[in-house]
Amino acid sequence: MENSDKNQNIDLEEQQWFETIYQGDQMKELTLKVLIAGTSIGLLLISSNIYLGLKTGLTQGGSVIAAIIAFAVIKSFKGELSVLENNNAQTMASAAASLGIMVSTIPALILLGYEFSGFQLFIWIFFVNILGVLFAVPLRKQFVVIEKLKFPSGTACAETIKSMHAHGENALKKAKVLGITGLISALISWFRDGIPTIIPSVTMLPGKIGSYALGQLNMGINWSPMLFGVGFLIGPRIGISLLLGAVIGWGILGPLLADAQIIEGVAYQQIRNWTMWAAIALMVSSAIVSLLMKGNTILKAFKSMKQAKLGSAAAIEIPFNLWLIGILATAIVVSIIMQIIFSVPIWMTLLAIVLAYLLSVVAVRTYGETDINPVGAMGYGTQIIYGGIAPGNMMTNVMTAGVTASAANQSADMMQDFKTGYLLGATPKKQTYAQLIGVTIGSIAAVPIFLAITSAYGIATEAMPAPSAQTWSGMAKLLSQGFSALPPYTFIGVLFGTFLGILLTLFENTRWKKYIPSPFGIGIAMFLPAFFSVSIFLGSIIRYLLEKKFPNWMKNYFVALASGGIVGEAVIGVLISILIVSGLF
Repeated sequence: MENSDKNQNIDLEEQQWFETIYQGDQMKELTLKVLIAGTSIGLLLISSNIYLGLKTGLTQGGSVIAAIIAFAVIKSFKGELSVLENNNAQTMASAAASLGIMVSTIPALILLGYEFSGFQLFIWIFFVNILGVLFAVPLRKQFVVIEKLKFPSGTACAETIKSMHAHGENALKKAKVLGITGLISALISWFRDGIPTIIPSVTMLPGKIGSYALGQLNMGINWSPMLFGVGFLIGPRIGISLLLGAVIGWGILGPLLADAQIIEGVAYQQIRNWTMWAAIALMVSSAIVSLLMKGNTILKAFKSMKQAKLGSAAAIEIPFNLWLIGILATAIVVSIIMQIIFSVPIWMTLLAIVLAYLLSVVAVRTYGETDINPVGAMGYGTQIIYGGIAPGNMMTNVMTAGVTASAANQSADMMQDFKTGYLLGATPKKQTYAQLIGVTIGSIAAVPIFLAITSAYGIATEAMPAPSAQTWSGMAKLLSQGFSALPPYTFIGVLFGTFLGILLTLFENTRWKKYIPSPFGIGIAMFLPAFFSVSIFLGSIIRYLLEKKFPNWMKNYFVALASGGIVGEAVIGVLISILIVSGLF
């Protein structure tokens, strides 16, 4: 009787939403202009995320920026765009951008010595991300309708779209700031990396640490608008954490290791090949402890799975039979791909898919409550599990983790878009189609962009450190070979990193959180050349100072300002990569 009353209340609540908020029967949603805008912006965002991810280990979702650009461009051409068209354009673009997870899985395999064709990579990326979208469909009612999780970014995107359509002039101003900043960023990047080369890439700091010049230790400023833009986005706490990690890794450990003759010199790769193990231990221990501390969240997520189901209104929901056929067919195709291309037994892939669904539920709830998508933790957790199931098999270790992390990432992005759509009165079925189109666009574009960038700059180089890929490949090596795979004395670094990761994560959940450095910020900085971290730190401090001086202006425009710096350099970086690979540069 109690369950019956509960279901009646849920149905009544959804009926009220349908009658008072739903607008899908009054507005256009999926139109040609949406396809053109979503495709164009999606290509821009996936290019930006692959370049940014390989360079810094970070990616951005881009929902708000996609919504602003779509609105501003169409309005600039005197076109009309409904609220729900705007919503589907950002849904499509953010779905493409969410394929940025490939900056960890695929380059990690390459670092481990495996090679695959572009087509093989495409079909894996495509079907694994389709799986993530389909995972999200039956969870929508539970997390968005029943529990009404906040999904801060999704809520912010809905409010942004509402505001733009009520006060369009403000959106055009934000787009103008983004465009001007993007153009300046593109020009700086071209004159730094292109022809003619006028701007230096890095200016090394003067001075010494012991007998080593700061320049030898990579201590300097990288004149990268992207890195300054990243600093703008992440703010002072993470920026200071990155600077702290750079000082620990390059300013302290580097000289100590070289003086003790544990490493042969203080060049980038010599220091990184030792510090990376302590950094991996720090980040993995932090991710695991953070996940365990969310035990109540995880328990609620698994309980909610029992209640999650597809809606019965075929007009606005994906029909159950279509969803069931889609999920089964995709799971079978993913299993076959993993067997044929990556030599992962079908039963192991099916187990990974089940695990991916469970972890997607955790990722969706965590994202909904905190706006943090724990994709790294999803991947590391799977690597540890498969380290026991398939010991010694590094390809299986990385690829199964890729399945869970990619699916969880895409599922969380879909749920965030469902939240935006729910607040705007969109049709869930049409949003799902928009997400699937975005995944298709992103999958087609991601591989050639990735291959162009890595062919031009390499992987795990000073130009493209690829910290996420190094973490994944390092974990696979460690689980495959044990501590015998580590360079001399790194076991001490692993112990220290593990202890520091646990300690910082515990303190992050106290009232002193704002004073505690980020374990992930410190860890990533021990992969990146120090001048990367210094530039990001400076960007975060510039943001802090501008917020003090111009609080209202910064509140409105700092995201556009930062995104312009990131996108402008990314576009030029991809262009230069293509010119180099084509032999035109």
